Amino acid sequence: MPSRPADLVSEPDSTVNVTGGGAGGVQVAGGGTLYGNNLTVTSASKAAIRSDRGGGIMVIDGGTYTSEGSSGCPVIYSTADITVKNAV
Repeated sequence: MPSRPADLVSEPDSTVNVTGGGAGGVQVAGGGTLYGNNLTVTSASKAAIRSDRGGGIMVIDGGTYTSEGSSGCPVIYSTADITVKNAV
């Protein structure tokens, strides 16, 4: 039976500031699960909220999310099941 990544619960009221390296702000991949509550996320190169290869589940409640990359850089990029509510 293949192993599955553990669920991740972020520290509430945290700040994530990504300035380079092609990384996104908060991300889930490989079938993992991530819960974020009232985060402040700024990304300079990829989506502030994103999923990638293998998908997964991401639940974001509250907070502020900004993508400042070149045109076409979305705030949310999804290949997973993502729920975002009460966010700016």
